[in-house]
Amino acid sequence: MRSSLLRLVLAVLLLAWLVRPVTAAQPAAIANRMTLDYDIQADGQYTAIFHLERRADTDAAARDVAAFTWRYSPSHEQVDIVAAFTRKADGSMLPVDRTTIRDPLPNPAGPLSAFTDAREKLIPFAGVTAGASIVVEIRDHTFRPLLPGVFSLALLFDRTQAWDDVRVNVTAPGSLKLVADAAGPNGTSVGDGALVTYAWRYRNTEILPDTPGLLAPIERLPRLLVTTATDWGQIGRAYAAIATAPVAVTPLVQQTADAATAGITDRRALAEHLYDWVRHNTRYVAVPLGDSDITPHAADAVLSTRIGDSQDLAVLLAALLAAKGIASEPVLIGLDAQYRLRIPVPFAQLNHVILYLPEFSIYADPSARTTRFGELPLAEYGKPVVHAVASGEVVGAIPTLPPGAASVTVTTTAHLTADDMIIGDSRTEATGPFGAALRLAASRFAAGGLEAAGTSVVRLLGETGTGRFDPSPPEAADAVDVVSGHFEVSAWPHISADHRLSVPDGLLVLPRPGDMLIGPLEMANLPATEPTPCFAGRQVEVVTVDVGAKYRVTQLPADRTIANDAFTYGAHWSLDGQSVTVRREFVSRVTAPVCAGTLREQAAAALREIRRDYTERVGLAAP
Repeated sequence: MRSSLLRLVLAVLLLAWLVRPVTAAQPAAIANRMTLDYDIQADGQYTAIFHLERRADTDAAARDVAAFTWRYSPSHEQVDIVAAFTRKADGSMLPVDRTTIRDPLPNPAGPLSAFTDAREKLIPFAGVTAGASIVVEIRDHTFRPLLPGVFSLALLFDRTQAWDDVRVNVTAPGSLKLVADAAGPNGTSVGDGALVTYAWRYRNTEILPDTPGLLAPIERLPRLLVTTATDWGQIGRAYAAIATAPVAVTPLVQQTADAATAGITDRRALAEHLYDWVRHNTRYVAVPLGDSDITPHAADAVLSTRIGDSQDLAVLLAALLAAKGIASEPVLIGLDAQYRLRIPVPFAQLNHVILYLPEFSIYADPSARTTRFGELPLAEYGKPVVHAVASGEVVGAIPTLPPGAASVTVTTTAHLTADDMIIGDSRTEATGPFGAALRLAASRFAAGGLEAAGTSVVRLLGETGTGRFDPSPPEAADAVDVVSGHFEVSAWPHISADHRLSVPDGLLVLPRPGDMLIGPLEMANLPATEPTPCFAGRQVEVVTVDVGAKYRVTQLPADRTIANDAFTYGAHWSLDGQSVTVRREFVSRVTAPVCAGTLREQAAAALREIRRDYTERVGLAAP
């Protein structure tokens, strides 16, 4: 059962190169009464009866509740709509016209159709106005669990809506032990030995704004997680059994591996060339693990189509490595900002597949097509993982990003013209995960047109003008990636009415000094008590502006320094003739994946000071 109503955390995130903030939602005048009754069989099959009454207290809320969706997988579930009607404020009932209920395939003509059969029952309710309620009851029978013998449930409760009464009942054979993680709901259980009924109840009628934050909703919202899995070892072994058969060294696999590594004998170089072959010769389709069937396509099939989701590309790379005698292990990881594993509810927490190469102690993500061998996308560092192996250690963790592994330097030179334009050039150099993000951006710029992309960046930065990116060089052998470009923007409002100059941003492609490594610079309302993902890294920005003959510089802003054991920030201003230069540098040395407690408070204070620094202006006067 997958209901968007409760924000079920069932793997809907795409591969993220940089952590994106979870923005705050405004309270909605919506109240819910809900029951969920599960009847589980010993083999993991189950039937769920879902009943919801959802009341809209305003016309705006009525528009939000007038359509209801239920996500499911036909290859695993049979869904029947038992009842669906609108209950008007006067008590009268308006049944849903069954002919208006739609059940479309997601993108049936596109590439996703080969990787997921997920559908949505879309139920439109008529006559929903302020004071009215929608009432829906659904029977969902799961006849083939994603993992054999494993039942799991993940519910998250939106704080921007009221929950007048929520009742969740799970009846299971006494031989099945259920484990729950409830933050908000209260639970009880009763049984006679043959059957046990577990019951949880949740009530929260206070409608609140959602506190802004960066950690995943499962870390932040009231939740109910339930599973029959004994531990994460069961999950890892179950997925290992599913993923083993597709990793077969067929003649086609062997031929491809041999051709990709001709003349290479060093074993690490063999692994690197095969990894590069997969990322350069296949297309990744971002279907989260658990969206529907979790059986990967065979390596031969992926070679034939050159397209796959994360588990397909992991299978292909594993087969190519095996053809050269290099062992690998599938690894389950979550791509959202979640840095601890709770009880083993797999696809609410793990939605992506990568590989581990024990011989080199390296994690590799073949779906990250701009990430070099030995590196990972930024969002994967510091994450807990589950190794899909038949025996041995299952739960592990990817190390945090080491200091010095990720850097970005942006150099911008510009001049002020007599007709009040600022014309300049920007050059971005990056390494590590920043380099991967820069290469991804460059490929998208090239696909969309270098001039259109440059102008789009200029306008996203709030400027009036145009931009143009230069063609990017091929992937650099020295691991330093470069993107350059040219911009022309209006000097107004960079020059204020009292003749004070704010230096231009140029063509910013990656986060500037102080942004993202210890929290988002732009989220000024993020509470200092709210934990954030944190990374080690170095960011440098050097901007030089020649003010020309129209002005002379009368005052430079004061330099600024912030320093502690975890990070440092410095801004230095200088003047050479008519050219003003500001150099900003931020260095993070954090060793934990999450900034919390005192470290988060220090980060919040630093970000406030850095935000002020970016508002500094240079004093000008007529010559």
